[in-house]
Amino acid sequence: MRTGHLKSVGVFAAAGSLLAFAPATATAATARTPQHCTVSVEGGDMRCFDTYRQAIAAATGGLVADAPLDVETAMADPSFADRIDRAGETVGARAGEARAGDAQAGDARPGAAAAAAAVVLSTEYEHGNFGGASLSVTGPSACGSARWQLALGADWNDRISSYKTFNNCQVRHWEHTDFSGANTGYQVGDQDWIGDLNDRASSIDFTYGESPTTAQLLKDCGKATESCDFRPTGNASYSYGGAHEVARGYNCSSVAQTRKMTWTEQTSGENSVSTEISVTAGFDFLEKFEVTFKASYGHKWAWADTFAEETTLQVPAGQVGWVDRNTHLQSASGTYELHYKSKHWGHYVWYVKNFSGTGPVPQEAGVVTWNTRKMTAAEKNAQCKGRAAFVTAEPGAEGAAAPTAPAGAASARSAATVSSGR
Repeated sequence: MRTGHLKSVGVFAAAGSLLAFAPATATAATARTPQHCTVSVEGGDMRCFDTYRQAIAAATGGLVADAPLDVETAMADPSFADRIDRAGETVGARAGEARAGDAQAGDARPGAAAAAAAVVLSTEYEHGNFGGASLSVTGPSACGSARWQLALGADWNDRISSYKTFNNCQVRHWEHTDFSGANTGYQVGDQDWIGDLNDRASSIDFTYGESPTTAQLLKDCGKATESCDFRPTGNASYSYGGAHEVARGYNCSSVAQTRKMTWTEQTSGENSVSTEISVTAGFDFLEKFEVTFKASYGHKWAWADTFAEETTLQVPAGQVGWVDRNTHLQSASGTYELHYKSKHWGHYVWYVKNFSGTGPVPQEAGVVTWNTRKMTAAEKNAQCKGRAAFVTAEPGAEGAAAPTAPAGAASARSAATVSSGR
């Protein structure tokens, strides 16, 4: 709902009693389109900056001074949300120390440190998928017993399309400036689309909303849930993990040798929460990923694959030969939607978004090559002295190329995010 009113800000206790309500004055930023702004639920002017980094530095009082320059990069980095939450904990601790100091001095009013403290409650985005301009809303503490309310000013009225919460907050968006009309219901975490209130929100309120980790949700998938489904996004992609040695042999004779080298290699995949959940642990969500991948893309998926092959290796006299394999990998990403019979963390529905997996293409050799070079004196002494004409050795012996990490493994760990439904 569009209004001609100036922005007003309200702060309410959990029971709804009014603590403060003050109109904010217009700023110079209202004369132009805001890029990255901050505003407090306690009142005061909206401040706008050219970069998201500057806005977050201002919103956190300098505790997070090196945020990404743009919101898209920030949203792709889960460590950024952790830093915002840690900054909120620091602000809370400082406020507690300030209050304790005031009490000892016989002053019941908040100290200077507490008054200057700010905690990021949410960042609101102009476009879906966390794009465009941003508005970071701050409060005096993380969400808990207090309930914070904010009526959006002219710059952000009817403008929000997506949002993200921080510091144990869940947020509800309202159609009108007086917290009435249609609303989104309380949501927590990453919400890449506001839904029916797209470009229609005129006020928002915050309350406590605990958010589970991706690992907690995925461990519940198919076990503690009524339903759990994986929905892939986009096309599957294919890559190679890098050439690495799988077999080696030394020709200790004075004539060329031809040998059939039998080798076996087991390759494990990666997923976006692999630091917390192993792909070999047998969780139901891994099986759902496999089934959905095959149904969607027509190819079998494997989180781990053991491949065996025989390679004919021709090694000239006095040389060492080795077999390299470049493993063929496949990757896919999407969203898990989990439905619980009763409320978990305050909601029936939870999402794990941007989950990604990378695994070996089952029973495919990839690219297999063999190479030779002249043995060093040390190798001749170690491998050929008093031994057979041709000596095999374990992969990774002296002179071998080091195995390369699968492509996409590092990026897969940094993508998954959590958001709530109803």
